[in-house]
Amino acid sequence: MSKLARHKRPETAFLFLDLINNLTQHRRAFFADDTRALADNICRFGLLDPLIVVRFTRDLAQEYVDLINQFYKTDHRLSEMRSDPCGNFLIVLSGERRLRAHWLVWESGCSSCRETYGQEEPGKCWQRHFGLRKVGERWVGKTIESRVYTDLSAIEAIDIQLSGNSYVPPKEQEMIETYSLQFFIKKKMNPKLTVAEFARSVGKAPDTMRGYFRVISLPEAIYGYYQQGFISLGIAQELAFLKDQGENDLEFWAMRAIISKMKVDVFHQKVREHLRKRTQTILEIFEEGSSEEMKKLFVRKTVAKEMVADLHTGNLYWRQVLRLFEEGKLGRRDSPFSEGSPVRLYRKNIDLIRDKVLPHLAQFFPKEALAEIEETLRRVDLTAAKLEEGQTVLAAQNA
Repeated sequence: MSKLARHKRPETAFLFLDLINNLTQHRRAFFADDTRALADNICRFGLLDPLIVVRFTRDLAQEYVDLINQFYKTDHRLSEMRSDPCGNFLIVLSGERRLRAHWLVWESGCSSCRETYGQEEPGKCWQRHFGLRKVGERWVGKTIESRVYTDLSAIEAIDIQLSGNSYVPPKEQEMIETYSLQFFIKKKMNPKLTVAEFARSVGKAPDTMRGYFRVISLPEAIYGYYQQGFISLGIAQELAFLKDQGENDLEFWAMRAIISKMKVDVFHQKVREHLRKRTQTILEIFEEGSSEEMKKLFVRKTVAKEMVADLHTGNLYWRQVLRLFEEGKLGRRDSPFSEGSPVRLYRKNIDLIRDKVLPHLAQFFPKEALAEIEETLRRVDLTAAKLEEGQTVLAAQNA
């Protein structure tokens, strides 16, 4: 735990699952089988480690949301979060997997109960294992043991959140973002903190940490290639090095690495050769002439590769989600659709296609094809409106 927050003392409480908000954290990859195994373990042995939760006033909650949105480029809104009867906001800082596991037990039961009793109505398995707990003067169900902080600032809360989520290593990209956010928070607490001091405090070499920070400072589009797995960390670090050397055409360097599936050591040699011979063009370095048509070819291939990969990923994603719902491994609360109001994302996609993409396509597509696309967008728009209406009703019911 951080030095700044060490004097803070959380209180133990049983909190209603419905009142706990879960916002974007550095660990975003959760696997249904892992959550199922944890749920079964909790039903068998009980919850060994309580959740770590902060209770914020509205103003502090807004400050926390603003920080999260700023760093993760998310769009969380206080209006979409649940508040307790006093108007405060409970946000989980550590224990998201445990919270998901509890929701899974409530929604669809543990594996043992499912094998013995089949699919039961929500709460049956929960009552069998956990029974009722006393909250105030009442005996209630659907609660989870938590350690609740009530005197933290938004910065302190994020610091505790980062410190308490390091025992299960997230994937590489998420870890880099974690270290960057953690350094940002620590630097706010101690402006004199150096990268070397921070690196040693988390068990990393200073040069490794500086490399991480250079990667995350890449232009958004280039960093996006790394996030999506089109380029490796080594390639991203080479691109960051090029950026530090004043190279402006990073986009083309990244595309060249993607199309050629270039190894890091080969790419490293090309970068160093380019820096030694600044008068040569990139294409000459790669021994492919200097034709503008060649550049356009690389662009077309890169865009096409991204599009095809995204389409395949989307198809696999939907098939997996539907399978998990059918098998009872996902319920309403642990569904990927229950967070962050995905309806708004659909709406943004609709607006982007209608307002930006279609006017561009008008010069390529026949009028009949454009009319068909517009009709499809109109139908999707109506569906999104119905979903938004349903979310508003659900939010009112949970308030």
